[in-house]
Amino acid sequence: MKKILHVEDQEPIRRVLAVALTALGYDVTSAENGRAALQLLATEDYDIIITDHHMPEMTGLDVVRGLNANRLHPQIVVTSGCLDLGAEKEYLRLDHTISIVRKPYHLSDITLALSA
Repeated sequence: MKKILHVEDQEPIRRVLAVALTALGYDVTSAENGRAALQLLATEDYDIIITDHHMPEMTGLDVVRGLNANRLHPQIVVTSGCLDLGAEKEYLRLDHTISIVRKPYHLSDITLALSA
């Protein structure tokens, strides 16, 4: 069973996606912001990180930078309702395999990114 860390500041989105991905057979842990995600990553290994871009305290970019600094290389999916071209280029510079999913999204958008 693949382990997913879902990083999202909006609780309803965290809850719904956790339920949906669990039903699909994933082991899902949720974090409400980037700081909490990096704390979890210090003690747990995850196969996949799904992170929102715009969050308080730390952005999704900060999470990805933290992964790189700790030499962790899970599959990464970034979600955002408004990701500017500069941020998108920075994500791809940090990890060219990152998938970007635009909000609002459907579960099929996430599962397609996970199968990439």
